[in-house]
Amino acid sequence: MLPSEGQPPQMAGLDPSSSSNFPPLNTNMVPNIHTTPITSSFADIIKGHRMNDMIGKGKAIADVEPIPQKKPNLVGGITTISWTANKIQRMNILENLQLAVVGKFSYGAPDIYELRSLIPNQYGITGGCQFGYLRNRHILMRFNRMEDYIKILSKTSYYIITKDGFAYQMRPFIYDANFKASEETMKATTWISFPNLLPTFFVKEVFFSLASVVGKSL
Repeated sequence: MLPSEGQPPQMAGLDPSSSSNFPPLNTNMVPNIHTTPITSSFADIIKGHRMNDMIGKGKAIADVEPIPQKKPNLVGGITTISWTANKIQRMNILENLQLAVVGKFSYGAPDIYELRSLIPNQYGITGGCQFGYLRNRHILMRFNRMEDYIKILSKTSYYIITKDGFAYQMRPFIYDANFKASEETMKATTWISFPNLLPTFFVKEVFFSLASVVGKSL
């Protein structure tokens, strides 16, 4: 409760103009301000999250060693340039192709601009995705999320329904650097079950280790 003079009890009887009661402030004192250095731009942060979602290994594009330019070699009278498997994997990361799917249309295809909205809307793609022509009847879909990548590969074929009511069949295939438009891919997704596996071994790494006998685990 304040007294009638409007001052707190500990202030009562003190002269506000007295320097002994109220010493002047030290104007030469510099406040100690701690600032957090800016190490990443907003775009870098977004890119980092996108890559973490995409591959699940926490490896951003900025962390990938650039591909050096190579000079061609003459082998058997033929000019050739070759890269190791490790460098090709780095190329896939730099070009955002680690979660890439090829869509093959056997009987005509909608316009690519229409596909960019039809496929995500009709098949529940929740993350970012890029669509582009790859070859005459093939499109290349690059996903940002592993969930979307697995979802689009979980079926052997899709029917894309356009605004005019036509249905176009599309078959999804895993993209890799050995893709040839004239050949069917040798890679396919498959589900593996372990019906008698004990709960002790339900750890993700254990599942992936067991499935690696067949191929790459998703």
